Amino acid sequence: MGLGGEDPELSSKKGKKRRKKGPHAGNALGELRLRGRVLAQADLMRSRPARGADLKNSLDLELDSARISFEYQSPLQWLTAVAEFELAGKPDIKDAYIQARGDNLAARAGQFKLPVGIIDQESPWTLPTVRRGLIHDLLTDWLDVGGRRPGLMLSARAHTWLHPRLILGAFQGSVVSNTDWDVIGERELDRIERASMKAQSLVIRAQIEPGPLTVGAWSELRAASPSFMRTKHYLSAGIDAKFDQLLSNGGIRVWLDAQTGGSWYEHSRKTVDTDPAIYWSGRLLAAYRLGGLEDEEPYVEGFGLFGALDPDLDTSRDLVWESALGVSAGYYRRARLTLQAEARNAATNFPNTTGGYLAFLGVERYSLTLQAGVAF
Repeated sequence: MGLGGEDPELSSKKGKKRRKKGPHAGNALGELRLRGRVLAQADLMRSRPARGADLKNSLDLELDSARISFEYQSPLQWLTAVAEFELAGKPDIKDAYIQARGDNLAARAGQFKLPVGIIDQESPWTLPTVRRGLIHDLLTDWLDVGGRRPGLMLSARAHTWLHPRLILGAFQGSVVSNTDWDVIGERELDRIERASMKAQSLVIRAQIEPGPLTVGAWSELRAASPSFMRTKHYLSAGIDAKFDQLLSNGGIRVWLDAQTGGSWYEHSRKTVDTDPAIYWSGRLLAAYRLGGLEDEEPYVEGFGLFGALDPDLDTSRDLVWESALGVSAGYYRRARLTLQAEARNAATNFPNTTGGYLAFLGVERYSLTLQAGVAF
């Protein structure tokens, strides 16, 4: 497992070759490896909490993440177990699963990320940005696309030059359990239990990996929760790509994804109908690095991100977008200092009042973030 939850089933081959093993203790009972990361940051922000409100300045200092993970390699080389914990704020279990993997087939059971969206599959430590961003939060936390859930996943791959892989998964759905979620800006979710034979989200993903390029397509029939104690299945589908190429003096990395699917976020004045709204989103993240040809080598990396989401194709002027530019420097995959400037805005018809997220964090925001991180 990569630092901070990077999924080895979806990570690039070259990335895995560069990765080094963490501290471990081994004996006849197997081998235990320890990994983790600490991310601390300062956010200088200028935001508008609501339409017509004045811009507000703020400075926040926070421990963004303090994560630790354990990977157990059993004496049976095909059998492993992983447990990952987030200790910043309220302690939380992130990943916890058992995995059996052979040359061509693999099975995983427990709690882990759904195999949708290649940017969302990456660890925040692997991405050059200080955070995955607003579009990720809207998709995962408010449209119930992807995220981490209890489930079962099966995958098959072939060892040809394209490295084709097929992944199938079933994951337990959640339901909104807090009637005030649209007021406080947080959706409080509980797992669906003993309620239905159709409480699962079903996922299929296919991808190929020719050289430094990974290209994938996926579909998720997700068990989502549009309102308090109510669930409904919505279909989403997307395509994505990742390019990770070493150069003579550094490297270039690019992530691209696009998706569409059913949405319940509609403007309050829209004519009521029985059909779900259709959303779409797209993101592009690119980075160019000098140095860092091997782990722990000094490096400097500049990067840029742009993303947009339209929650309802039938409504005009409801687009939300984000952009970021930044630079990181340090010791590749070991320690870094990142400076990132961000801007984001939502058009006048974005239905923030029905979800509360932008009403809580602001419909317009500009920020400058300084983040320090160390991994072990």
